[in-house]
Amino acid sequence: MRTPSPLPSELSDRPFAVGEARSAGVSESRLRRSDLAAPFRGVRCPADDPAVGDADADAAAESLWERLHAIALARIRAFAVLVDEGVAVSHLSAAIVHGLPVPARLLHDPLVHVAVTTQARRRRRNGVVFHLVVPKRQRSQISDGIQVISAVDTWCMMAAELTLTELVVMGDALVCRKHPPATMDELSQAVHGFAGRPGAKKLRAALALVRPRTDSPAETELRLAILAAGLPEPEINVWVVDRKGRRLRLGDLVYVAERILIEYDGPHHFADPAQQRKDIDALDAAAADGWRVIRVHVGHRRAGFRPAVARIRAALASA
Repeated sequence: MRTPSPLPSELSDRPFAVGEARSAGVSESRLRRSDLAAPFRGVRCPADDPAVGDADADAAAESLWERLHAIALARIRAFAVLVDEGVAVSHLSAAIVHGLPVPARLLHDPLVHVAVTTQARRRRRNGVVFHLVVPKRQRSQISDGIQVISAVDTWCMMAAELTLTELVVMGDALVCRKHPPATMDELSQAVHGFAGRPGAKKLRAALALVRPRTDSPAETELRLAILAAGLPEPEINVWVVDRKGRRLRLGDLVYVAERILIEYDGPHHFADPAQQRKDIDALDAAAADGWRVIRVHVGHRRAGFRPAVARIRAALASA
């Protein structure tokens, strides 16, 4: 079979609209060659693009999530070449674009979610769900080249789809410790403006549980498990100091008065040997100074943190 002729350089390594290709002089027959795939009507992309890929169901949970996320993001990028004025990526798809923590169960959804501001734009298209929204209620922005509903409004839109815990996890991510995309005031204003819409009651409940300065979904889930067990709420990412007032480390979850330090060991704790040694030394120093150190790992997370919560309860009782 004859090798397909090269595409124009500006189209060779990304999704593109068929109309854009025609304007660049690409023929209809070239658009039908096997090195190109059509994830959506009117769109072409390289045949090996993740937008037309499948996730390996036998992969480990973490790698499967990453694979599903990559496929979903690639499909959004592919459809985004068709997005014009008055249209924005929304709901689950917007959460993916913003890099918000999305549950794996939702990443199996192959659809691209799009918000439109007029009924006329709410058309049928395979693989796409169009949501009619009120323009003044939803703000959009350009993120990574994609017209997308703002991160805070996306969080509100997801209220009907997420559990309360998942909604708090996503809210915490919006006001996280490093480079937070939003403030608590912005979340509060958005929730107030969302009144009367699907998920509004759950959204208000989530706002009451959202805390700034978090670092990971696992830390949020652990904090919520502690609260659900009826235990007092620990402080988040505060400095652990020794009896001389010297800083030992920034603790994930801390009971300062009781001198209890709770650390979640995620995969990143073991990726860098130098950082791992530093963490171990800091935790040993805290323990030597009289801090009760409770380390929590992914196995505890899979068990709903029940083993960790039992240890925390015992530590509080003894303190």
